[in-house]
Amino acid sequence: MFEDKDIAADISDVIIETSRKLEASLAVLRGRTTDAEYVACRSAVARLLGGALDEVMNPICARYPELKPPGFHVFHWPGGITSATTGQGRRRR
Repeated sequence: MFEDKDIAADISDVIIETSRKLEASLAVLRGRTTDAEYVACRSAVARLLGGALDEVMNPICARYPELKPPGFHVFHWPGGITSATTGQGRRRR
């Protein structure tokens, strides 16, 4: 994914910033919504971030380790990094 390292870096930055914003939005929702609303929103955010991790960040960081954010771990599932097109290695949750 992303032959051009500069594009990969830009996309990585966007995903990191989006992740921060989504996590901040959950903090705002906590206590201002019903428990059911909060749990539904938290679940949706988890699916979004999980997809971004599996399908974008892991491949970027595997190809360009120098773009890996501090503390970020690239997960290699059996059969390779998860792929939206092949589904190889996808862990069932």
